[in-house]
Amino acid sequence: MGDWINEVHYSGKPSISWINPYVKADGDFVRGHFRTKPNETYADNLSSDVDNDGINGFWDSDADGDGVFESIDINNDGISDYLSIEGENFMEALEFIF
Repeated sequence: MGDWINEVHYSGKPSISWINPYVKADGDFVRGHFRTKPNETYADNLSSDVDNDGINGFWDSDADGDGVFESIDINNDGISDYLSIEGENFMEALEFIF
């Protein structure tokens, strides 16, 4: 996987889902968190900012900084205005976090 996005083969921003808190087999507690589905790049993940513009890749409309938008940016602020969010517990997850 590279840190750039080949727009010819790019299928769009990964969907995001909420992972409920759980306890691992070794007894470690894992807090609830959002996770993106794997795709052909890590440039658009929740914690990546490969173009160093201060916007994490998942939210960045041009995640790899090549000037070609990977998602829709309606108000021209650099932040994606359309994202695929899945999971029936998404609203519950937001309530849990905030």
